[in-house]
Amino acid sequence: AAGRAMAAFVRSGARGLRVWRTSTLLVVDKPAGIPTSGRTLDDPDSVQFALAAAERRHVWAVHQLDKQTSGLALFTTRRRHVERWARGLQRGHKVYLALVHGSVEGPLEVRARIGVGTAVVDGKEREVPAVCSEGGRPAWSSVQPLCASPAASLVAVRLRTGRTHQTRLHLAHSGHPVVGDALHGVPAPGLLRTTRTRHMLHSWRLELPMPDRGPGPEGADASPGPGPLCLESACPSDLRAAAAAEGLQVPGDAEPGIRCAWSSPGPRWD
Repeated sequence: AAGRAMAAFVRSGARGLRVWRTSTLLVVDKPAGIPTSGRTLDDPDSVQFALAAAERRHVWAVHQLDKQTSGLALFTTRRRHVERWARGLQRGHKVYLALVHGSVEGPLEVRARIGVGTAVVDGKEREVPAVCSEGGRPAWSSVQPLCASPAASLVAVRLRTGRTHQTRLHLAHSGHPVVGDALHGVPAPGLLRTTRTRHMLHSWRLELPMPDRGPGPEGADASPGPGPLCLESACPSDLRAAAAAEGLQVPGDAEPGIRCAWSSPGPRWD
């Protein structure tokens, strides 16, 4: 089924892909189940390839979302601007929306180093990102509960560093793994009413300093405003339905799309 969905996505020429743009930056509302980029620019099994086909020019990924993670992903039409926008991501804010196991009672500050461990994936032992007590690189995530039930919580996670699988690892390390995350720890089954086919993680909000000039969606002006550029991707229907099955209400508009503002849509952290 995943393969058929990928083929349909690529054949469509990304006609249904939601994109917000400036002159050199493309912000894509990435669907779950499709890699951000391929092994090369010509790898058809990726958002990058479909976006390039729709744009009729090469595009480069500024950062990577996991295949099963949905939401905001950055691309640029100029290779030399990859580093520029990557620095902007480091200076800005990245906030993920996650449905997690257990009741998160209050804000959490998770500081745990991330290195390399091993896990069995598809029947083979492989190296994977892992929380480690020694070695690795420092990592810091701020977790804000939005609503909770006895079995599950909806949380916003601001990444203060950017490590591979950081959100998933830090939530699991805190005792609240992402629902559907088979790699980084799933509690005993039967606690949740929802069924899931992927980990319930969404790249929700991005705040970027000083965007370049150029047209926004439908040709709207995207010239620099009085503050940083703030973008939000509406929560996808599968995550919204999984949260609703646990009695949790997702904030924001249910209508799919990318929203833009020149001041942060919140929540805020100091």
